[in-house]
Amino acid sequence: MAFLEGKTPKERRNLILAVALGSVAVFGILYNFVLSGSKTVKRTGGTGTTAASKATTSASPTVTIPAAPDIEDIRQYQAPSPIIYERIGFGNPVPGRNIFAYYVPPVRPANTAVATSSPVMMEVPTPTPVPPPPLIVVGVTPSSVYARTGDFTLEVAGDKFTPESRVFLNGAEVPTTFENAQRLRAQVSSSVISSDGGRSVLVRTPDGSLFSNVVNLNVLPPPTPPFTYVGLLGKRNNKDTAVLKNRTNELLSVQRDDVVGGRFRLTGITEQAVEFTDTELRVKHSLPFFEARNSAGTPGGNPQMQHQISPPPVSEQNTVTDEDEDN
Repeated sequence: MAFLEGKTPKERRNLILAVALGSVAVFGILYNFVLSGSKTVKRTGGTGTTAASKATTSASPTVTIPAAPDIEDIRQYQAPSPIIYERIGFGNPVPGRNIFAYYVPPVRPANTAVATSSPVMMEVPTPTPVPPPPLIVVGVTPSSVYARTGDFTLEVAGDKFTPESRVFLNGAEVPTTFENAQRLRAQVSSSVISSDGGRSVLVRTPDGSLFSNVVNLNVLPPPTPPFTYVGLLGKRNNKDTAVLKNRTNELLSVQRDDVVGGRFRLTGITEQAVEFTDTELRVKHSLPFFEARNSAGTPGGNPQMQHQISPPPVSEQNTVTDEDEDN
């Protein structure tokens, strides 16, 4: 071959191998696109054989395609039978035992009537407006008083008062004088204000057909002397001077009938207590004896107070020794 001349043995082998592989490829292409057209199909039926029921080639195996079965043959070999359907269940759940569901009670608004036999909430009725009272009280004079003071007159101002109108304090009727339709006067006893606190004031008729709104009367605690009773000066049988300590720890020597604090008169001195009277309110106050103690916890007097004494035991209150007489 002319194309092999001048080639080495190795190059010749490679060229021959390439030509062989190319020939195989061309043969494969011719087989798939040219020789495949000569196939024949042969179909076999139930009792005979046809030429188109089988496809044969010189290079491929025979392929047999079964014919569709006849309907008569199907009825011959498949007897009809009823279809029995059995439902597969997982058991009936126990009612009321669902762990993923729980009862949430409804939120009931205030003043809502609910039927006891049913959890369903009833409709909230529309509140009926309360009619205003027939009598009107605007205020009282004085609006506040001190406890433990004496009798006083309370004036009630308002409207639509009648001669039958009466004033009630904490539900108790007090003597009332009708002046006009806008003013009443009530005489309040000291026993009604014996302690501090509020008092309700109401105006109504004895039969209750006419009544008013309620107002408040403030009863305040009276002022107390801002002192501490710490001792006496003098002999036991001469109790005319008391030693007091004010809030700044200053010691004061006060005699009977002296006024301290601008309004408190000293009216009584004993070894157990001193008595004061409020010159403005006429209220009496009692201050008990306060026993001073030293750092050791034992009774001790102040060096500024000579002859200071503390309350003796009850059995010795009326006993006077010779040493006290000498002093």
